[in-house]
Amino acid sequence: MSIFRNLFDTCMSIFLKTIPEQSYTLEFDPVSSRYDIRLKYGNDYSNCHRYRQHCDAFIQKSDSGNDIACLMLRPIQQPKYTILFNHGGTVDLGKICNFLYTLAKRLDCNIFVYDYSGYGQSNGRPTEKIVYSDAETVWKLLINKYRLQPQQIIIYGQSLGTGPTLYLASTHRQVKGIILHSPFISMAKLYMPGQSSNKCPDYDVFRNIEMIVQVEAPVLFMHGTRDRVVPISHARKLFEKCPNPVNPLWIDGGGHDDLYTFESYVTRLKRFVNHDLQSS
Repeated sequence: MSIFRNLFDTCMSIFLKTIPEQSYTLEFDPVSSRYDIRLKYGNDYSNCHRYRQHCDAFIQKSDSGNDIACLMLRPIQQPKYTILFNHGGTVDLGKICNFLYTLAKRLDCNIFVYDYSGYGQSNGRPTEKIVYSDAETVWKLLINKYRLQPQQIIIYGQSLGTGPTLYLASTHRQVKGIILHSPFISMAKLYMPGQSSNKCPDYDVFRNIEMIVQVEAPVLFMHGTRDRVVPISHARKLFEKCPNPVNPLWIDGGGHDDLYTFESYVTRLKRFVNHDLQSS
């Protein structure tokens, strides 16, 4: 990367460092030789605690050189697919593990979620290069540790997570499907929207608009019409550039962090898993 791109990436990592306080701990049990996830807020009778036999928590050394927290949710014995979940920039895996466990059961899929460097119990700090390295690490875990084929994997990215999602999808093109939840064009286009050019500046990072054209798998776009963080115009632009989009879900009245609360959210995801991907 250029000097200016490195500088811009550093500035973005400082911004991203204003992430929520760690919401969980991973505690090693010497008897079972495994980690248990413990939530700091609320009670410990979460899905991940009650159904610990379905939850595989561990720390993995990333290609970035950092230790990253990982959690495989396996409530389904014979899942249709495994979803690799790249979460948004305002949560860690502890804040969403209960939701994802329930979502896994509703979609008849298992879900793998992890924390980028600097999030939750993952150390380091999140720059573009490091986030991509972390994503590549967990991709290899799914292939090597869990013995999955690319055609068995769906990559899901929410907000910030659409960056590593498109990085993986543009690199590993045999992946079965992609879900982009509240995606952005690029960091510069998001935080400096006054630029008239459609081309990303040289210093830009998380260039989703450039990666989307290399994605071959079916892509489901989901975005709220009242998103004040990432305007829906970003998703529409990416949708126009996408080689293989399916019918998008534009949620009328939806914001940036509440798409889960709309009935159409799970309905559309089920259709993507059970129909769109089956016919692709």
